Amino acid sequence: VKVGASHKFQLANGAPALLFRTKAGVFAYQTICTHQGGEVNYLAAGKLMVCGVHNASFDPFASGKVVKGPTGSAASTISPLPSVKVKVAGAWIVLS
Repeated sequence: VKVGASHKFQLANGAPALLFRTKAGVFAYQTICTHQGGEVNYLAAGKLMVCGVHNASFDPFASGKVVKGPTGSAASTISPLPSVKVKVAGAWIVLS
């Protein structure tokens, strides 16, 4: 994964996740919306992760925090995206 890129992957429990690589390192989040379980996709143009069900938005560069709540709901009613612990190990990126 090149610096500045992201990569979708699946955890052992089947949960979808998204990895980011920056100059500072790597980090990842589960991509299941904490509101009602919809899939969250990364929109590179806005640098946000957005749920396709109710448009909840999360900031992957600020610990997955909620930027905007789902349509008709306050942001405070949902949790940040769960992080996935990852690290660079030689030429690989692995769960840590």
